[in-house]
Order: sequence, then structure tokens, then C-alpha cells
Amino acid sequence: MTSDLLHGIYLGDLLVEPVKGQVTGRAGVVHLAPKAVEVLFCLANTPGDLVTREDLLEKVWGAGHGSQGALGHAVSEIRHALDDHRDNPRYVQTLPKRGYRLLITPEIVSDSTSSVVLGAEHGARVSDIGFIENLQRRGVLETTVACLIVGWLLIQIADIVLDQLHLPGWVGTFVTVLVIAGFPIALVLSWYLEFRDGRAVLDDGRHEAA
Repeated sequence: MTSDLLHGIYLGDLLVEPVKGQVTGRAGVVHLAPKAVEVLFCLANTPGDLVTREDLLEKVWGAGHGSQGALGHAVSEIRHALDDHRDNPRYVQTLPKRGYRLLITPEIVSDSTSSVVLGAEHGARVSDIGFIENLQRRGVLETTVACLIVGWLLIQIADIVLDQLHLPGWVGTFVTVLVIAGFPIALVLSWYLEFRDGRAVLDDGRHEAA
């Protein structure tokens, strides 16, 4: 694998990152085993050209190692990650008893000047993907929706109750300001805190695998 490809490649609207061993696309992130990554990038080195089974086994597993079964399994993993199909391939074509061919020309990440499409109408840059994932993982998006709903309900309830109690108008204004002021505070807390075992602790960004 060349050093340029190590930065990652775009295959259409998919982002493939070999160091992370993952493919990012419309359906989210799919992880690839190291050998599957190596097979994919061997094909990416010469897009459109046949790469024989023997060449792949030697380059990925080493001379005298690996097996046709291991190679077939790696190709199946690649197809699953790319949502590709053997009978109607868009990315990896099988040439029976000969080898495989990458049907799409990859675009190296470091050379790309366009945004990653990832199924979105206007695309999203790689840095944006990480930020959105962070928002989801830390619960900021859920907190935003909850604050909007709860805040709206509080204002509506306060408006009814204050009217019935004949309280001065500034009380309603105070409740509205309190709700608005609490909104950014709740978002900040949801970013930095998480609940573990019934206690709020600082979110250090590290999570054990389930």
C-alpha cells in the first residue's frame, strides 16, 4: 500500500480509511478487518486492472501463506462494507478462477478538493462527520430536542397558571428568560457530563467496547 493511500480514499460516496479500518457511508460506519483492508487497497493500486488471486495472496498474506478461502472471506467482508453484490458489482468484480478487479477509480483523500458526499445532498466534510458523531455519542442532539419540548411546555403552562393567579406580567417574562438561559447550559452539561452508575461524571471521550 502506497503512503498516499494510507490517508484514505473515496470510492464514490464512500470514505475508506485504512488506518482506522473502516468505511463511512450513507448507512454509517462499517469496520473492516486488516486483511480485508489490504486486499481492497491492493485492488485500489491498479483500478480497472485484473489482480490475480495468486498476487493477492502473496501481497497480503505472504508467499506460501494464506488460502483461497481466506481470500474469499476477505472479499466478502469488502463487499459487505461497500454494500456491493457479486452478481451486480459496482465496486469489486470477480473474474472466475482468475482474480478480482476494482471497477471504480479511487480518489485519494489528500488530493481531494471536494466534500465527501456520503449520501447527503450537499455532502459533508470528514471533520464534520466526526463532530456529528461526537454530538450523537455525547447525547447533545437528544438534549436539544428534550430542551425544546420541555421549554415550550413550561412556557405554555406558566402562561395558563399565571393568568389564573392574576400575577404580574413580568413573572411570565422571567419564566421565559429562565427557560432560554437554561438551554445553552443544558447543552454544555450534556457535552461534558455523562451518567454512570447514577452519578454525573466528566465525559473523557473514552468508552469501552460493548
